[in-house]
Amino acid sequence: MAVIASDRVFLAFLAAMPIVLGVVIRVLPAPLGLVGPDNQGAESLLLILVISACFAGAANAVRELVKERPIYSRERAAGLSSGAYLTSKLVILGLISGLQAMVMVTIGLIGRPLPAHGAFLQQPLVELIVAIGLLAIVSMTLGLLISASVDTSEKTMPLLIVAVIFQVVMTGGVFPLTGKAGLEQVAWLAPSRWGFAAAASTVNLNVITLPVVPKVPDVKKPAPGSSHKPGSKHKARHAPQPTTSHGTATAPSSAKAHAPSKAHPSAKAQVSPGTATQAAAPATASTADPLWRHNARTWLTDMAAMLVLGLAFTLIAWWRLVKLSPGRRK
Repeated sequence: MAVIASDRVFLAFLAAMPIVLGVVIRVLPAPLGLVGPDNQGAESLLLILVISACFAGAANAVRELVKERPIYSRERAAGLSSGAYLTSKLVILGLISGLQAMVMVTIGLIGRPLPAHGAFLQQPLVELIVAIGLLAIVSMTLGLLISASVDTSEKTMPLLIVAVIFQVVMTGGVFPLTGKAGLEQVAWLAPSRWGFAAAASTVNLNVITLPVVPKVPDVKKPAPGSSHKPGSKHKARHAPQPTTSHGTATAPSSAKAHAPSKAHPSAKAQVSPGTATQAAAPATASTADPLWRHNARTWLTDMAAMLVLGLAFTLIAWWRLVKLSPGRRK
């Protein structure tokens, strides 16, 4: 922590980055926020949020190990534990990445319409902060893995760009991944796939993006036995009609009751109050992503998948550090 605090330029960058990214998210046109129905801006809002978390987390750590390689080699020869060294980086950078995600989500989403409740927690904003915060931390572990895999700082930036673009494509928000054999399985290796899924589960993205369709009012069917029997209309034509004193025929009183009333031409488009309601179209198998389901089990599965990836990246980074020990081949 003292090393980071001593570099004031880098410290200012760490402090300004979540504020700038939060403002960028804030200015995105999303009048409906993260509620529906027919919210076409919700997916873009979540996508920018996830990309920002991936970039911020990875950028925090991508140069952290490689820039200290000479110092690490000397300390390692003196008995420094690779695990202790990596743990110190995880704690400090994880805390920084989590705080950055909290600031970014708060600035970007505070005041916007949010769901009544999340998939697991009652407060959707808190649930989004937790999901995006974990995504930033897991992306930070990916940055540490990149930093442990190169020998110069100049090689980190191209790999950082490739890693972020890969995560953007594999979110499932750019194009659907469900049902695409091979590509869907590769996406499981991207933290952004699970981070976007957790956020989508919180806001019920499968439903809020669907268009609305008018709800057709129910038409009351005639009671059994009230309909005319076949041939009754034909018989009515030949039935004798009562006449007046002047000899003119008069229509029976029952015919007046069954005669259709003439309505105004515009009456067909008018619906009585309460019947002109709208409902979201049901999600189909082609549009719904099973990782976005709005329930606690799906959200916890998405979060657990991110934790597994973060642990895997950490173990590989630790293995790389062990190979850099004196007396071992690189």
